[in-house]
Amino acid sequence: MLLPATFLENTKNVYLPKLPKNWAWVYILLCIVICAAIASLPYLYVDISINATGIIRPSSERTEIKSSMSGIIDSVWVTEGAFVNKNQHIVSILNPHYHNKTKFLLFQSQSHYYHLWQNQVI
Repeated sequence: MLLPATFLENTKNVYLPKLPKNWAWVYILLCIVICAAIASLPYLYVDISINATGIIRPSSERTEIKSSMSGIIDSVWVTEGAFVNKNQHIVSILNPHYHNKTKFLLFQSQSHYYHLWQNQVI
């Protein structure tokens, strides 16, 4: 035997002989209807319409955001599609040149004040 007995217990060859003759035709007709319905599924077309409230904006109307300085994005503070308020932080930009320039300007201003202080003391 190719198949195990437990598998064969649930087949039509075992189930149909137990039914009366008129029930066998009903079972076969039901199987044909189900197979025909499955075979006709690719040919069915259903219109889908959805009613919803809201604003529809095409992708061409997106707002473009430009940074005033260049650099590498360090961290993103909002998710895509989220609403943002005016002056809300969106991303953090890491710019080593900008950081070095601010350090230099701070050092330069401190040394300038130091020289002014020395000139006043003397």
